[in-house]
Amino acid sequence: MTDMGMPVMDGYELCHELKKLNPELPIIVSSGYDDAEVGSRLSIDDIAGVINKPYGPGQLREVLKRALDGSR
Repeated sequence: MTDMGMPVMDGYELCHELKKLNPELPIIVSSGYDDAEVGSRLSIDDIAGVINKPYGPGQLREVLKRALDGSR
């Protein structure tokens, strides 16, 4: 799970680098940006889920469950 807005290496760069190492790695993106912004820079096939800030424990649990189950 990564946030999009991070110093040094942002979440977009991190996702691309992690996928180079392991294309099957499930990555969840946490973002304050809207889904269109995230989708414009990452392929939906490259991420296991997106969770928008602010989110609660129930939302986090659901996105983690879907990512671990392999469903979107």
